[in-house]
Amino acid sequence: MRASLRRATRPGTRGAAAFLIVLCACGMPKPNQVVERYVAAANGHDIDAVSALLDDSVVWAFGADTFRGRDAALQPLYFDTGAETELLPSDLLLRGDSVDINLAETSGVLGALGIDTLHHRVRFVVTEGRIAQTFSLQPPREYAAFVDSITAFLQWLGVHDSASRDRFWPEGRFTYSQEAGAELPALIRRWRRRDGP
Repeated sequence: MRASLRRATRPGTRGAAAFLIVLCACGMPKPNQVVERYVAAANGHDIDAVSALLDDSVVWAFGADTFRGRDAALQPLYFDTGAETELLPSDLLLRGDSVDINLAETSGVLGALGIDTLHHRVRFVVTEGRIAQTFSLQPPREYAAFVDSITAFLQWLGVHDSASRDRFWPEGRFTYSQEAGAELPALIRRWRRRDGP
């Protein structure tokens, strides 16, 4: 024991030993703290901060899409940055390593569609201080209106601006990018002015 203490206090190892002591004293953040940090980082469009909260092999179910791994799970966040998405959290419920939370989502894209807010009920599973999985517990009550609007918009876009449709929906799959989030509101407003529902 004394030999290991002497090794841990040699010059150059004091910082590491102090870090371990602080880590042991503070422990891992609680799952609800991780989720609260995620919401704050997502609202700040701080992709590096969100990335630090995700497990390397995170599984992120987002609407009809499932993203596997940290890099893939960050894709919707790039879109949210361009769309200026904000999440208003409420009714957080901690259950062991799981956190259920209501997230009221607003964005430039939703506003352009005429949908004020999407109300999500989401479960986050946190393992060793990082988000390992997230998925919707139920679809937003506005989901049918959202899908109907997007479907009508895509039909219009295919006729009036197929280059944009092909850029943002190549081969029928949406491209989550900051550019898409920033440009879609103007295209949607154009659709609503000319041929909207």
